[in-house]
Amino acid sequence: MNSLPAIEYLDWDSRFFNQKIGKITQAQINVRDADFIIAKKQKEGYSLIYISTKSITHEAHKLIEEHQGILADHKVTYQKNLNVAQPKETDKNIQPYNGHLSDELLQLALLSGHSSRFKKDPRLNQKFDELYQNWIQKSIDRSLADITAVYKQNDEIQGFITIKKQNDYTQIGLIAVAPKAQGKNIGAKLIAFAEKWTQVNSYKQLKVVTQEDNLQACRFYSKTGFIPETTELIYHL
Repeated sequence: MNSLPAIEYLDWDSRFFNQKIGKITQAQINVRDADFIIAKKQKEGYSLIYISTKSITHEAHKLIEEHQGILADHKVTYQKNLNVAQPKETDKNIQPYNGHLSDELLQLALLSGHSSRFKKDPRLNQKFDELYQNWIQKSIDRSLADITAVYKQNDEIQGFITIKKQNDYTQIGLIAVAPKAQGKNIGAKLIAFAEKWTQVNSYKQLKVVTQEDNLQACRFYSKTGFIPETTELIYHL
């Protein structure tokens, strides 16, 4: 059996969803590992465990499903290397946003999470709207992002993006384009803004996370020059 780490208690998630939630990360999960996690979950009184892994055996997958677990996310991290010396010009309609949380920006934030594991899981999706409202509000307040930028035309927000500095790269948190504004290359313009912001801040790499089954997003990131870096399976047990 692999040497499994202890379950990490997630204080914020537990308080927000009003149930005891933990997380366990293991590179590979076999059926004995899954059985151990199930027993430990019951013994320690967890309502929900997020299991993050690179690979899992068919037997372990089936065992988790038999205990009401679901594969909630097949997460893909895309990355793009940038030339710091040559920042791109960006569309003048994209500007940093420092205002209040408007309804149109909230609706875009909810749209950005349409494939989220928190929306897929019936044990959590009743708080999906509140979760993403919290996320966009804290992005505007700069506690979850370093910048929130919007694409605005005719005094209407048609798209937005949030970006955060990490140790040696920048990461897109949320991004969406209003349905009626799609097909106008706004998404690519928002990516170009993120690239320039990354370069101006002397970073050389930009990353973004999406879901493998979000085919539209995967095609979009590939089209705009991103390549897959890592994949991760996330189970909710």
